[in-house]
Amino acid sequence: MCAKATVEECANCGRPIGRLETPHIFKNQVVCAACNERLSNPPPVPRAAVAELPVAGEAMRCCPICGSTAKPKKKANGSTIVLLFLLLFFLLPGLLYWMLKGGYSYYCPKCGFKYGGAR
Repeated sequence: MCAKATVEECANCGRPIGRLETPHIFKNQVVCAACNERLSNPPPVPRAAVAELPVAGEAMRCCPICGSTAKPKKKANGSTIVLLFLLLFFLLPGLLYWMLKGGYSYYCPKCGFKYGGAR
């Protein structure tokens, strides 16, 4: 008397793998041949989608007001002219202005929402 073989089930689609089919292993899971082919060779990313991906090291933000994912605009805090005037004529107030108003802020290019400041 022959022992009855157990039927394997695809971990991806849930379809039973037949006795004559070869089960495949994908990331330590048993999958059918069709799912193995699909999972091993994902479809190529369209060129338009690649152009919208952020550059390495560039933070990707989503504006909470308009939903834009465009690169934020960088704007200096304070005024360079005021800083130079204070440094030339009033050293201590100039240094205080430089410490308090120095750095940059980031704004949404579409709606002008301020993301926050950076030093």
